[in-house]
Amino acid sequence: MLDDARFASSFLLQAARNSNQIGGTMDQEQKSKSPKLGWTFEELASSLSVSVPFLRLEVKRGRLKAADLGRRVVLLDSDVRRYLAEASDRAA
Repeated sequence: MLDDARFASSFLLQAARNSNQIGGTMDQEQKSKSPKLGWTFEELASSLSVSVPFLRLEVKRGRLKAADLGRRVVLLDSDVRRYLAEASDRAA
């Protein structure tokens, strides 16, 4: 009976490891490899070392696009990359 319990425990442990590899819960390494699809104003402001009001002003001016997702406002990564490319062109 003890051998059966050890086998079951070992089997469940291996199944859990396999499910994480196949498509179960993502660990930190997998999350860091997946592309970022959107930014909050706070995340982008911190990343670019600018203020949240500045980013809101850029949205109001039409230079940066924002998408409403319910109560949350998200800046799509593709729009952020386009904005940064245009900003570098304006600076040059």
